[in-house]
Amino acid sequence: MNLIRRVVAFVLLCAVSAVVVVVDRHSGKQSVGASSAIVEFAGFPQASDGSRISTSWFCPGAAAGDGISSASVVVVNPSGSDISATVNFLSDSPADAETITVAARSRKEVDVLRGKTVGVVVPVVEIIGSFGSVEQELIYAAGDVTSQCVSQTSSTWYFADGFTAEGSTQRLVLANPFPESAVVNVSYTTTNGRRTPASLQGIILDARSSRSISLADAGAQTEARLAVEVKASTGQIIASRIQHYLGAGRLGYSTTVGTPMALRDWWFTSGRTGAMVSELLMVFNPSDSPAQVNVSFCDGGIGCE
Repeated sequence: MNLIRRVVAFVLLCAVSAVVVVVDRHSGKQSVGASSAIVEFAGFPQASDGSRISTSWFCPGAAAGDGISSASVVVVNPSGSDISATVNFLSDSPADAETITVAARSRKEVDVLRGKTVGVVVPVVEIIGSFGSVEQELIYAAGDVTSQCVSQTSSTWYFADGFTAEGSTQRLVLANPFPESAVVNVSYTTTNGRRTPASLQGIILDARSSRSISLADAGAQTEARLAVEVKASTGQIIASRIQHYLGAGRLGYSTTVGTPMALRDWWFTSGRTGAMVSELLMVFNPSDSPAQVNVSFCDGGIGCE
């Protein structure tokens, strides 16, 4: 009789243990909510899993008085229901915000500069739910500029391509969307090597603010090759680049959020060569060790070489 009781007790113990393992695995599932917006590949637009309470989108920002006619953030709603979003405007002034509703299967544009004639404004869009995507649009005389917004902050950002030759300007934009200050260090690399100007070390970025840094004013003048590295020693931020090309074979205007991490593999789905077209591949190695790079080109019907 005692033996039977022991066997029954052992079976019950095994069953309870199995339930505990199942519950533990289930409870280890990634939590939903605003925190789940933190994903592995920061700096790249992300596809939502449909379970977030809210989704944040961080845009490159716009510089008032830099030759652009207007700047707007575009919120797109592909779902069958209306969505609500809050657009926060980060600058060197107290943060401002606007709440909007985007109808089902439609888009809505929101002015970014809001009457400002100087300074940089960085829009941060918080969408209630997991549906919707965000881009930034600038109207510029030489051509409109559309830029991707991304769904995560980071403590590191890299820019492989920069240009200050023949009066061209490159502006580094730092934005801190959080309620605590961040400490940021910036360095840049040219054909003459890496530099860490004292003026770019220990930058205090106030809570819910943004600021711009002229690379030329930091010593990177008349540079045809200019890579930038941004590291936040405290907090997480968004770093973007505003580039105005004025000569040395490059004309136009562009804005882009940086790349948050150095990777081994990079893929580019499109490219073009031909008359009056010049395409360059910029490679930046931020590490202290040499890196070997192998490049393959793929052409339709020919394959990759």
